[in-house]
Amino acid sequence: MSKKVISLLLAFMLMVSMVAVAAVSVSAETDEQGRYTPSEGTETNRYYFYMPSDWYTDGTATGGIYWWEGTDPADPWPGYKAQPADVANIYYCDVPTNVTTIIWNNAVDGGEDPTAPIYARALQTINIGCEYYDAGESDAYPDGVESFNNMIYVLNPEMTSVAESGKATCGGEWYYYYGNGEYGLKPTKDEAAEAGCLFSTEYQPPKSAEESTAPSEEQTTAPTEATLDTGATETTAPTEFTESTIATGGTDSPALDVANLTVNATSNFFPEASAMYDASTKEVTVNYKLKSSKDVLNAQWTLTYDSDVLTLCDKNTDESIVPNFIGGVNINTGLKNRIKFNASNLKLYNFSDDDSVFATVVFDLKDTAKTPATTTVDLTVEALTVSELNPETGMTDVSKEIVLCNNSIVNDDDKTATVGISKSTELTPATFVPDTTVTEPTATQDTTSATEPTDSTQGTTASQEDTTAATDATTTTQGTTVADTTISTSSTDATSSFGGSSTADTSTADVVTGGNGAGGTVQTGDSSLSLIILTLLCGATCVMFVLRKREML
Repeated sequence: MSKKVISLLLAFMLMVSMVAVAAVSVSAETDEQGRYTPSEGTETNRYYFYMPSDWYTDGTATGGIYWWEGTDPADPWPGYKAQPADVANIYYCDVPTNVTTIIWNNAVDGGEDPTAPIYARALQTINIGCEYYDAGESDAYPDGVESFNNMIYVLNPEMTSVAESGKATCGGEWYYYYGNGEYGLKPTKDEAAEAGCLFSTEYQPPKSAEESTAPSEEQTTAPTEATLDTGATETTAPTEFTESTIATGGTDSPALDVANLTVNATSNFFPEASAMYDASTKEVTVNYKLKSSKDVLNAQWTLTYDSDVLTLCDKNTDESIVPNFIGGVNINTGLKNRIKFNASNLKLYNFSDDDSVFATVVFDLKDTAKTPATTTVDLTVEALTVSELNPETGMTDVSKEIVLCNNSIVNDDDKTATVGISKSTELTPATFVPDTTVTEPTATQDTTSATEPTDSTQGTTASQEDTTAATDATTTTQGTTVADTTISTSSTDATSSFGGSSTADTSTADVVTGGNGAGGTVQTGDSSLSLIILTLLCGATCVMFVLRKREML
């Protein structure tokens, strides 16, 4: 009988021990979304991560983080979801201070089968040391960094390693984070601006720390080598596709003696357009159109405007701004003076039609008598990849992906030349018409007055005969057509570390990859819980000893 009692007691103590072990394994707390929330008393450092729009897939809409050592290890892979920060694409996590290595990812478990479609969707960084830099350890910080607390990790596409299985892991650098999407190589924003190393999520830093300089205006707002010829347009796009600015031709409105406003629509990727408006205009629509021989895999852009002159109209919705992007869309219209957008869909977005809208925004126009004479709406395309569907999977064919734009730089190489595209920019038709009254002719003057603008499907700029007093502004006020913008930028590799199509061969440290758990030390949990387990086992031993003694007596 006593043996049965002993067996039951030992089984009970073993069960209690197993429950305690289970408590250790689930001791980490998460919120409803699976984001890590440190328990009370846990010391943490806050780490930020700038996740490229290319990392968003059908399976995720957030960043993820993983660690396998220290407090609350993030098993299983891909770990915890990260907290969204103050601006789009930036995430953070409060990580226990005893964690020395982390891996950022896109919260997708790709498994171990390289042929599975989800395998390429799972994207991650290398193993990132998250403690400090010793002096001389990093070229970006020759004096070292005491702690990466409140710093942000930003990827560098050139620091990418591709395993034999095809799995790409991305490296980058730590930067001081100043908030609002701005970061740099100095502890304060002012110091970074003075040193020329202040960056923003609207553009990426240079490829190496030695080249760190403030981004030029051409990289962020102005189109590259835009040809503003008002004559016949030229085209550089292949096949039957063209690139043009659709004229917003003049109306038959009578000349008005009121203040006017010229709106310039610019872009680093699309051609420019301009139109002039009088006080009768209440709304202005800016429309960027794209036709492509390949469909769009992912896109990211920022549209900026002057809110002292233009305000977003209530007519705008997420669907109306990007009607051709369905699914996988992130858009933020709540920022001051700008709209940010990114989208990614492995099933691709169709842009084969002539009227395919890349972005369109309706603005309410303020009183032209109280605004500047000119204002600009600029669309900076930061990332754009096109591809074709794989007929077997119904998803993107990685071998046919072509990066047209990366880090706000428009690629111009042999690969992009194979993509037939046409781009156009449209504005609401101009309403301002200047006074073109001709003065009384003398006996020696030519009395020929200005001709009407010629008709053209591409909005060719109106021509003008010689007159004695016609104003030079006539062509502008008729909805000036800008010639085909020839974009000539420094060529960059069309391969990307995002979307599973990277071919970079930069060597990096071994990394933990999805589907196979952690590659480092196994952490068993908090030491206090270990003591509880040990106490229970010791108790079980004591009970057994006492019962055996009684049996012997």
